[in-house]
Amino acid sequence: MLAAFQQYQRDDRKIRELNAQGKLKEAVTFDTGTTAGQSNADFDALSAALDDDQAINQRAFDGAVAVTDDDLDAATAGLGAAALAAALALTAVGVRPRLCEFA
Repeated sequence: MLAAFQQYQRDDRKIRELNAQGKLKEAVTFDTGTTAGQSNADFDALSAALDDDQAINQRAFDGAVAVTDDDLDAATAGLGAAALAAALALTAVGVRPRLCEFA
C-alpha cells in the first residue's frame, strides 16, 4: 500500500510540474490516462491496495468481536448492571447533602 501511495504522490508531482511548464494537455492526458504508469492506473492500484488493507483490518476486527462476544454472558451483563446501579446509588448519596444546602 505504501509503495502504491508513493507512486501516486509522484504522479501528482509530475502533473503539477507539467502544468507549471505550461504543458496542460500533457498534464491532463497523464492525469486521466488509464494505461500502466499513468495517474489513473496508479490510482486504481492504490485503491486496490487500500481495499486489501481494509479487508485485513476487517477480518482482525471480526475475529476480536467474536472472541469477546463469547465472554459476554448473562452473569457478566448482570454484574455490569449491578456495578452501574451501585455507582448511581453512591452518586446520589454523595450529592444529596450538597443539594440539601440549597433547599
